[in-house]
Formats: sequence, C-alpha cells, structure tokens
Amino acid sequence: MNRINTFARALVALMLFFGLFASHQARAGLLGSELTFSFISGTYEDSATGLAGSDDLTVTGFFGDDFFVPGFTDNSLTVFLETDFTGETTYGPLVSLVLSGADFLGVEQLTTDVLGLALSSFSITGDMLEISLASTTWVNGNSFTVALALDQATVPVPATLVLLGLGLLGLGWMRR
Repeated sequence: MNRINTFARALVALMLFFGLFASHQARAGLLGSELTFSFISGTYEDSATGLAGSDDLTVTGFFGDDFFVPGFTDNSLTVFLETDFTGETTYGPLVSLVLSGADFLGVEQLTTDVLGLALSSFSITGDMLEISLASTTWVNGNSFTVALALDQATVPVPATLVLLGLGLLGLGWMRR
C-alpha cells in the first residue's frame, strides 16, 4: 500500500509540474487581426479599419484616383497601387502609410519595385508600422512586400490544462 501511495504522489507531482509549466510559443499572426491602414499626406488623411485578409482596408491617396490596396499573410504585408493615372507619381516629404493594431517587432525583409522605397523607409513604434513614401516614385501596379517580425505570445496547450486538472483531482483524492 505504501508503494502505491508513493507512486500516486509522484504521479500527481508530475501532472502538476507539467500542468503548471508546459506551454508553447504561439506566433501572433496578421490574418484575422483588426488593423487600421492609413494614407497620410500633411493635413489629408484617409483611413480604413477592418480585418486583415478582408477587402475593406483600401485607402485613397492624395490625388483621389490612387488607391493603396493592402494584402496580408500571417507575417507579411503587400501593398499595391491601383490608379487611373498613366504616368509616374512622386510623393513629397510628409507622405506615409501607417498600419496599426498588431505588435510589430521589426521588418525582416523588403521586396519592392517602387523607386526610392528602402528598409530605412520603415519605422515601428509600439503597435504602429509607418512607411515613409517621401521621394518614392510609383506607377500603376507597383507594389511592395514586407516580412514582419511579430510579438510572440505564450499560450497554454489544452493538454496542459487537462494535466493540471488531473493533478488537482489527484491531490483531492489523496486527502481522503
């Protein structure tokens, strides 16, 4: 009987240990997150708020016929320019695109065909990613894609909660 009691205590201790300390890192993703996407030029601003991955985050540029259309994967943002304008558009100094609503840690990679856009065009403050369009030249169909580093969140595994519950039940059973 003493061996069974010792075994039961060891089993309960293991269940409690794994129940309390077993968890995994889950990467927060952009898809499905509520984000705000804005085009800002001096005093002009157009913003849209919606879920990443939906079609409701398109913003209108300063000229009224240029539309910035964002596309998302879990860890990247692609922005396309759609316009009726047939030539080049060069933006001046106080023009930027802003994406907010996620915990951005950094920009890992940039792929672009927009003249003048570089990694130095991106800045992150808290939950806001700002993309400076100053001195960038766009034509219809231009785009850029950035791979983003996002904050990691520790999420308990469902089996962890089961182990914790079983351990607590075992403790209650042993007290009897």
